[in-house]
Amino acid sequence: MTGFDVHEPTLAAARELGLDARRSDDEDAVADLLAATTGEGVDVVVDTVGHTATLELARRLVRPGGRVVGVGYSPSTALTVPTPSFVLDEVIYLGSRYAHRDDLAHAVSLVERGLVTTVVGLVRPLEDVNEVFEALEGGAVVGRAVLDVAGVTGATA
Repeated sequence: MTGFDVHEPTLAAARELGLDARRSDDEDAVADLLAATTGEGVDVVVDTVGHTATLELARRLVRPGGRVVGVGYSPSTALTVPTPSFVLDEVIYLGSRYAHRDDLAHAVSLVERGLVTTVVGLVRPLEDVNEVFEALEGGAVVGRAVLDVAGVTGATA
């Protein structure tokens, strides 16, 4: 599995978890991944950002007959796909917004059993919500930000 990003702290955190993390603005990194698939591309691309650049990268990386799954989006970004790629390559574009309760329970179980490592870069009490949004918008958070509504963790991270 390979991940792409441009935020060095995020890439470093991914590498610390043993993931193959590459810069999305590095054409050699993109070319190397495509070469590893003999130019065919990958089966599935999950786009967690939904910006023009990430959607374009997804289109370049997915193989004919593959799937691009969008879980992130920007209200001002439009998905554009050349019609030959869409029709002749039979690439499936799928949006995924919700998880069912069973999916959430399964995800929590995976974390509890140590099979998935969560990355929480910021924990703050609910009253600091505006500070958390500023940190997220400024790209200062690696992983997830958590609002501690019950005061359980002490909100010191």
